[in-house]
Amino acid sequence: FNGSINESFSQGKKARSITALTLNYKNDKFSAFSNISYNYTNLYFTTRLDRSLYTINGPQIFNSSGDLSILHQNTNFNGGIEYEITPKTSIGIYVNGNLNIPVSDQQATTIVLEGNEFNYKKLTYHSYEKESYSTPNVNLNILHKIDSLGSQFQVSSNYTHIIGYDDKFVENRFYDADANEILAPTSYQTNLKSLFQIFYQKLDYTKML
Repeated sequence: FNGSINESFSQGKKARSITALTLNYKNDKFSAFSNISYNYTNLYFTTRLDRSLYTINGPQIFNSSGDLSILHQNTNFNGGIEYEITPKTSIGIYVNGNLNIPVSDQQATTIVLEGNEFNYKKLTYHSYEKESYSTPNVNLNILHKIDSLGSQFQVSSNYTHIIGYDDKFVENRFYDADANEILAPTSYQTNLKSLFQIFYQKLDYTKML
């Protein structure tokens, strides 16, 4: 039996870390292994834009500033057990999966400094998006060795289930020079779901000459 654990961490304006655990066990006919890792990444962006647009009505000057936060949490796992039924025949069950959860939150403000091309003097923007994707997978494998050269039969049965969610909200608000809301806010929300199930079986025959 053996195992290991690893940890890394860094800190800037936001934090990042990776944690990983590995465990292994083996005796004469039975063996098992597992690996799991967790990745935490927090990203932060700031943006400043100064723009000048020249139209037939004169220059339109405005600036925008905002920030964007993105949090990624990713978990990976794989493991399995193997058993030697006879010196020539073995069976194994393997499991692996991935869970990814990114979350982003963005806010921005645009101020019109000069010109009347737009029917507002200040625009605020906000978006929030949360996603979730997981891919659990199970595999059953039977291996039978035919001779000492490496000829073999192998039966494999595999099932994968892919699940995804994506929820997003976006809103814009419009103000005049006195910070009065002058237009109806515009907003929309989307909710997407994806689902895939994959199941297959195969038989391989290898003949070494």
